[in-house]
Amino acid sequence: MDDKGQSARVDATAASGAGPPQAGEGAGEEAGKEAGKEAGAAAGGPGVRLQRLRAARTLPIDDVASMRVLVADDNTTNRLVLAALLGRLGIEPLSVDGGLPAVRAVERERFDLLLLDIFMPDLDGIFALRRMREILRARGEAPVFAVAVTGTEAATDHRMIMAAGFDFLCPKPVSLDDMRALFAAIAVPMSGSV
Repeated sequence: MDDKGQSARVDATAASGAGPPQAGEGAGEEAGKEAGKEAGAAAGGPGVRLQRLRAARTLPIDDVASMRVLVADDNTTNRLVLAALLGRLGIEPLSVDGGLPAVRAVERERFDLLLLDIFMPDLDGIFALRRMREILRARGEAPVFAVAVTGTEAATDHRMIMAAGFDFLCPKPVSLDDMRALFAAIAVPMSGSV
């Protein structure tokens, strides 16, 4: 990892009030890189660990800050870090503490992007995404961009995540560079906008 990616991680951690990343939190990096190779693409440049899992598609939008983003993670620190990173990009996400509250949020509101932890005790991210996609299909809405935000290093888990229909996989700890790469990959200016 380069110094820029590390400093972004440290900045986000400081902004959230959380402590520095603990030893071993980035252990999934090598397995994540392998899963990205299997999936066919990594998004972004140096220091970015975000991996595209599905065919490229974009969301026409005038301003990234106007995007509705749902963050679901059972760990308070992870939610705070993601909210701080998104805040640096001008986005105020709705943060919930598990898969079931995330599904309920999708039942009530429309989102442009879902950032889902995979291993949550009430309903894991894979089953939560499956339920959310059913809700959207029933309403006749297009699939929402979904990012698996996970600390898992097992290639088997990465294959399950890919098969579940996530658009991207972002290993923890997430950096500001990862978030910038994500929005650069999915958000394109609306035609006719300046």
